[in-house]
Amino acid sequence: MWLELREDERAIYDARHAQGKAELENFQQEEVGSRNYAHVLQQILRLRQTCNHVDLAQMDPVEEDYDGTIMDYEVAVAGINAHGLNQNRGVSVVCFMKDGQGANCAECNYDYNDYFPSLAMTEIEESKPKKKMPTPLLLTKCLHIYCKSPSACKVSN
Repeated sequence: MWLELREDERAIYDARHAQGKAELENFQQEEVGSRNYAHVLQQILRLRQTCNHVDLAQMDPVEEDYDGTIMDYEVAVAGINAHGLNQNRGVSVVCFMKDGQGANCAECNYDYNDYFPSLAMTEIEESKPKKKMPTPLLLTKCLHIYCKSPSACKVSN
């Protein structure tokens, strides 16, 4: 079926198409296209959704774009603000904290960095074995990390 898009719809479609094409070219240059085929298919789906209704396909990444992977920091924070904390959002925030200023308890400065993966540009670095945390952490909605209990802070000092 041939579809004539309005000018505003065409602009959104063209922007999404250009974004997808640039990502595909980047994957081809880095020779990682076979590992990112699901992302390419997702971009095609977004183009089809745009043809159905422009509001169906958002330009910015959304939480559903991250199927079991570490989501973008801004997406995780937006999800926390809109819907509260869950494990995927929390892990994403802590991983980004780890690669920034560090994932440490705000009270006792216990270092949780070794218990979370480092983030490469788009992939998780899986070289470190996952360790079981001796002191579980709490992540607050305002994005501060604390040891799970006050006694845990005293033990780790």
